[in-house]
Order: sequence, then structure tokens, then C-alpha cells
Amino acid sequence: MPQQNRAKKTETAVYISPFYNSPPGLQAKQSLNSSSSIPIYNSYKLNSNLPILLFSFLSLIGLAQQFSKNLVLRKLWLVFYFVLLSQIMDVLAMSIIGALNGYSFKHNAPYIFAFFCNLMLWHSMRRKKKNLINLLRKLGKLCPATYNKRTNIMVLILFSFPFMYSVSSILVLNITKNLLFYTYGHNMKGLTLQASVVRIKKFLLFLVHCTFPSLVVVLFCYLCLRCSSCFNCLTRKVLHYSPEEFRPSEQIDILRQKAKIDDIIEELQNIFSLPSFFMIVSNLFVCSSILGIILTGIHSELIIVNAVFFCIPNLICIIVVLWVAGGLPVEQHKLKGAYYKRAHSRFLIVMTSEKPQYKKEILDKPDFELNGLAVLFCYLCLRCSFCFNCLTRKVLQYPPEDFGHFEQIDVLRQKAKIDDILENLQNVFTLSSFFAIISHLFSCCSVISKIGYQSMFMLVSAAVYGIPNLLAIIIVLWVARELLMEQNKLKEAFYKTAHSRFLIVMPPDEPQCKREILEKSIFVLNGCSIFQNTRNSILTLVWKLLIFAFIIYQIQITLKKKKSIEYSTASSISMYRKS
Repeated sequence: MPQQNRAKKTETAVYISPFYNSPPGLQAKQSLNSSSSIPIYNSYKLNSNLPILLFSFLSLIGLAQQFSKNLVLRKLWLVFYFVLLSQIMDVLAMSIIGALNGYSFKHNAPYIFAFFCNLMLWHSMRRKKKNLINLLRKLGKLCPATYNKRTNIMVLILFSFPFMYSVSSILVLNITKNLLFYTYGHNMKGLTLQASVVRIKKFLLFLVHCTFPSLVVVLFCYLCLRCSSCFNCLTRKVLHYSPEEFRPSEQIDILRQKAKIDDIIEELQNIFSLPSFFMIVSNLFVCSSILGIILTGIHSELIIVNAVFFCIPNLICIIVVLWVAGGLPVEQHKLKGAYYKRAHSRFLIVMTSEKPQYKKEILDKPDFELNGLAVLFCYLCLRCSFCFNCLTRKVLQYPPEDFGHFEQIDVLRQKAKIDDILENLQNVFTLSSFFAIISHLFSCCSVISKIGYQSMFMLVSAAVYGIPNLLAIIIVLWVARELLMEQNKLKEAFYKTAHSRFLIVMPPDEPQCKREILEKSIFVLNGCSIFQNTRNSILTLVWKLLIFAFIIYQIQITLKKKKSIEYSTASSISMYRKS
């Protein structure tokens, strides 16, 4: 691999990614000193670049202050730390004063817990700041910077939210009535001074409570997208080779580049494992608090503003983290599939010179996984399962002595055709089946919301709408699982027959490079082994939130109906007694 030219600190360096050095058709250059990025240096060379606003945020919270020449900027993180602690004390003081004046403390308890989660989020990020800088340097060496302009726009929008929230809160808040709550019981003269105090406190509250974890989400998503682009470039490089050109030297080059990306992903998971847990818990507590206040029947203008500015951005942050983190396994699967396809095609074409182990050819293929769900998918899955079943029975018919070179090649070629069908099937039905399963889930949730009604019409509609949708989901999952079972049966049959032949007639044995890439475990952001972030988790999250909301709403309606019935019964009895 060619060495990269070193650039001085004051020079404009042109970065050439190792992904583009071969083949020639995939070469691309990236200028490091662009208008939307800021360089990160070490003592010798220009290593990586970040969006300007994102780099400013890292400097503000104390994760990149060592790159600032000004001593004041290096100590700027102390201001953020003071603001974070002051907001925690401020919310505690206002909650205590509100409890003494008759307000419920349980409404502010989730906010206080979310503040402590944000404090632990910042502390865990500070502990890993050296690892984060090393990660940025490695990532800058490996692939060019992408998504800089989009990231800058997103950071700018997030920084504008505190101003918008403070102004909106002032417009809907009765300052004279709620002033003592914000000034710890002290009276202040002058409407302008009162509005300024409330606006500043609202601004700092939103900045620490919502903007800070949202910017951490942007940082994590930016790094994940950079890694995904590295995998994508590597996948395109693999697909650019023809089967004859995909020699062992090219395979080793691909494996070396993937090993570097794997090191970056492991470090990324090490850095963001604990912060991701506190970030998701904080967002869930804020969303649950706002949802609980709304479901209790409080519908003031201030509650609506809080719901718009707190609940919606936090829920979007959770979904974005799940979606972007789930993109990494998707890109890894694409790279595995492309590598397997090229190596397997070379094995089927050039099979006399490379002497592979045949049973590894079928055992190394990644299993087919159902990313989307659809009822139309069942028929095609059953057909593919039947093909796998026929191929399994064909393998089991061979005695070990007869399961020779040409018979194994024939089975592998037939399985390669079925794998191509499954890949095309997945590409066709992934997006449409996602919307189909969302439709089924919403129908089931609407049925759950009608459980409290006692009318025959509601019961019939619940049975008509709920049972078919629930059965559709169960059938699709069952059929998709049957396809995976048939694949495993074929693997076991092939391994059993080939291994029996190996014990009787010793075949040529030579290790293959592609096992190195296919045995690597897939990246999963575990969040301290509690949250497993894949894109399919979005369905589970949305489903649980909707069911939770509908159940609480239904309980509330049922209680109101009982109270109204009791009140009407009591009033009718009292009127009867008076008459």
C-alpha cells in the first residue's frame, strides 16, 4: 500500500483514501482544509477533519480543548460544567419550592433524573476523550470526511432550539403568576426584568437538558456514518474485481483494510457504550414525563410547548440513534455478501489451482435474515424453503465415498442460485414489507385501545381487525423462521457428508482467506448490554410506546366514565329523594 505524504501544519494537504488506491476506477481525493471542516493535528501530520460546529461543541464540553492555542478556550469546559451543575441545583430548588406550595413533586422527578443522566453522560465522555481523539485520527487516515455540511446544518438547528424555546415559553407563560417559582420565592419589580430572568433560565434549561444530549447523538451518528461510508467504499472495491482478478493478494488487501475499520468500530463502541445508555435513558424519561402529564388531563399552552420542544426532539434522537447504529451491521452484511460472492465465484471458476475445503464454502455463507415483513413474502419464502429441502435430501442421498469433488461443486452451484434468489427477494420486499408490518402493528394497537368498551359493535370490530393482523404477523415470522431452519439443515447435511468423506478419503486441505472476514462478529451498540441497536428495534420501540399510550389513555377514559356514571347516579338519587 503506498505511503501517504506527510503535510506540515500550515500546508494544504490532499488526502487520498486507501480505499481508492486500487482499482483505478474508485479513486477519489478529499481536500482537508475545506470551508466546512476543521483539521485535527498531531506533531507531524494532518490526520483528520471534523465539521466546524461539531468541533466547537467538542471544545465547549472539554473533549478537544488541547487543540486550542488560547488558554481561555482550553478552560471553557469549566463554564459548561458549572452550567450543568447549576441547572441540576436549580431544578432541585424549584421542585422543593413547588412541593412546599402544593405542587406535585412527581412531575419534576423525571426531569431531575434526566439531569443526573446528562451529568453522567458528560463525565463518561470526558473519561474517554483521549480515546475519542485517537479514534478521530484513525478515522481521518482511513477514509475522507463526509457529511460535513449536513452535520453543520444539524448542529446549527439544535443550537437554535434553546432560543426558540425560551421565546415560546415567554409568550405562553403567565409571568406574574409563576414568577415566584422561578425566583425561589423572591419578588422582582419590572416586567422586563422578570421576563429576562425567566427567558435566561428557560434557555439554560433547554441547552443542558435537550441540546447537549442531542449534540452527543449528532457526534455519534456522524462517526457511525463515516464508518458506514468506509464499509461502503470497501464493498464497491470488492465488487469492482472480477472473479479471476480477485486473487489471494487482493483478498489479503481487503482483509487488512477491514481489520482497520474493525479496530475503529471497537473503539467507537468502547467510547459510546456507557454514554449511549445514559443518553437513551434520559430521552425516555423526558418523553415519559411529558406523555404522563398530557395523559393526566393537563392541556395548558405551556405543556403543549414543552411537548413540542422536549418530547418530539428526544423521540427523534432515539429513533435516529437506532437507525444509524443499525446501518453499520447492514453495511457489514453487504461487505460480507460481496466478499463471499467474489470468493465463491472464483472458487467455482478456478478450482484446480486453489484447492479449497469444500465444506467451508457452504458453512461460511451468511444466513439469510428477514429485514422486513410482508404477507406476500410468505409464498416466496416457502418456495425457497422447498428448494433448500430438496437440496438437503439430495446431499443426504450420497454415501460419503460418492460425495466427491464434482458432486460438492454441483451442490454449491445450486445453493448459489438459491442465494441469488433470496438476495433479490430481500431487495424487492425490504421497504414495502416494513410499511406493511407498521400497518399491522397500528391496527393491533387500535384494537387494544377499544378493549375497555363493552358494546357488541366494538367487540366485533376488534375481532375482525385485530385477529387477522395478529395472525399475519405470526405467520410471516413463522415462515421466515422456517427458511432459516432449512438453511441450517442443508449446512448440517453438507457438513456431515463432507466430514465423513474427510475421515475416509483425506482431501486436499488449504485455509481460505474469506473465513477471516466471515467469522468476524458484527458490530452492535450494546449500551452497557441493555440496548441492542438495530433497525428492527425501531418497530419494537414504536410498538411498545403506542401500546403504552393507548393503555393509559383507555384507563383514563374508563375512569372518567365510571366517575361520570357514579356522579349521574348520585345526582339522580338525590333528585329522587328531594322529589
